[in-house]
Amino acid sequence: MTRLLTSTCGDGVVEPGEPCDDGNRVDGDGCDANCLLEPCVSCTGGPSSCAVGPRPSCLVSLKPERSKLAVVQGATDEQDKFVWKWREGEAIDASDFGHPATLTHYDLCVYDGTDALTMPMTALPNGTCNGKPCWTVQPTRIIFRDRDASSDGLIRLLVKAGQTGAAKIAVKGKGASLPDPTHPFALPITVQLQRRTGECWGATYTETTVTRNTSDLLKGNATF
Repeated sequence: MTRLLTSTCGDGVVEPGEPCDDGNRVDGDGCDANCLLEPCVSCTGGPSSCAVGPRPSCLVSLKPERSKLAVVQGATDEQDKFVWKWREGEAIDASDFGHPATLTHYDLCVYDGTDALTMPMTALPNGTCNGKPCWTVQPTRIIFRDRDASSDGLIRLLVKAGQTGAAKIAVKGKGASLPDPTHPFALPITVQLQRRTGECWGATYTETTVTRNTSDLLKGNATF
């Protein structure tokens, strides 16, 4: 947390190491008390103006047709499912991981065609899942596992470092704890995995590449 102590958080000036600074040190307004982005929020300018919505400059897949999305509305909440695969993406360095075993939150944000947030999910740092640490941190990848889906329905989140074309992200969720979106979705859909320090990875799904969008299933490949 040294980064936060050496900057002047709350002065309305976005300094190096601050993804936002809205001129106060208050939580709940998009830019939190430590000048970190709050979940699924985009901020611009200085003093920062923040609102729920997709971030504008996330890293993308070089072959979006290989980035798949499926959201299943089951007959019961326990049968709900979510799968997102981001493949052959722009380069991810291991330094982009942060410290999920201790400090770094990962927020999975699904926005509909009006930029409304329909499925917010957070993999919390630290913590124990099924009697073991939720996070496994390796030199080239990090993995969140929770068989009980206790964190917003997430059961697995993988971020794999790699050069351009080799980076990879995979997210799975299931069960009653998953956010419950309205089907069919208003297109296009934007999916982003975000860190609160500003890093993000995303894909957008439009009518041209969504193959199913019914009362119980959204399925398709990314357009960009």
